[in-house]
Amino acid sequence: MKVLVISNMYPTHENPGYGVFVKNFVDALNVQGEQIDLAVVRGRGKGKLSKLLKYLTFGAAVLVKGFTRRYDCIYVHYVAHSMLPVRALMGLKRTVLICNAHGEDLLPASRGEKLIFGMVRPAIEKARLIVVPSSYFQSIAKDLFPSNEVFISPSAGVDLEVFKPHEPKQERSHGTPLRIGFVSRIDSGKGWDVLLDAVALLRKQSPSLELEVALVGEGSETAALTRRIKELGLEGVATHIGAMPQRRLPSFYSSLDVFVFPTLRAAESLGLVGIEALACGIPAICSDIGGIQSYMRDGVNGYLFPPGDSSALAQRIIAFSQLSAEEMCAMRSAALATAQQYGREKVGAELHAKLVEVIGH
Repeated sequence: MKVLVISNMYPTHENPGYGVFVKNFVDALNVQGEQIDLAVVRGRGKGKLSKLLKYLTFGAAVLVKGFTRRYDCIYVHYVAHSMLPVRALMGLKRTVLICNAHGEDLLPASRGEKLIFGMVRPAIEKARLIVVPSSYFQSIAKDLFPSNEVFISPSAGVDLEVFKPHEPKQERSHGTPLRIGFVSRIDSGKGWDVLLDAVALLRKQSPSLELEVALVGEGSETAALTRRIKELGLEGVATHIGAMPQRRLPSFYSSLDVFVFPTLRAAESLGLVGIEALACGIPAICSDIGGIQSYMRDGVNGYLFPPGDSSALAQRIIAFSQLSAEEMCAMRSAALATAQQYGREKVGAELHAKLVEVIGH
């Protein structure tokens, strides 16, 4: 089976988290012995001109490869921003089209996103299969595209040989700071500010609870994050680490007591970072929103809280810090058990079997 994978996001050494699950998806198909060709935007552009050149090159690659080479399937990730050149291609060439929808692809927020969605929707309707990361997104896709088959595949899953506990977790001793971690783009709606506000509240309400907060990621609001840490007087508590390659994330997760995923986005189609933390045996405290609800169990493998409610998040952190050793052990075991359902080998094999069924190879 020969597949052309199209995506407007693909990681580089400089931007290791940029569309990383597209690369994981490609790796999973390679493991199955399939021939993969790429037409992708590699890394973030620096400035408007750089981004424009990247997209022009991307569009040209889609059209040239699509017209001049023979594929059994064209597989498109991030359909809202990757489908415009594909729409032109599909109008002139008959090939099996499979669309993998993420985030704002199906829930456009801005006027521009809604305009793009309207333009690419007819092309998505021609897809033989729509792939989504969670049951939450499956229901949205079925409402929008009732005539299309919709299949759940959780963003290529998590490599359980990499994301795993690095050492037996020791009980936190009295006086040792509770280590809290955050991994995400530092962008609007990702909730980094909700976490910092919750930590500031805890400093006032529970001064005896020592905290150590590490935030991993880069984005359009990195400068705002740095300012907010200073404004809240959290310089000795919260540290912005910056971008981190995937190979270092397991060690980071394993160093934590708890992972916090405070996104405000209804378009959070899965939230793979939450599953990565669980796979390392680290309970998570997450916003009760979007695809996160498909794997988080309140009070079992972590806690849920109302999106944007920093006071509620602070209370969940206190509740976590007060768990007994037995309760903490049970929560870590539940975290590991949850992650087993999302192993990359399992997820990749299931998606590959579905592609073979749909394409007919």
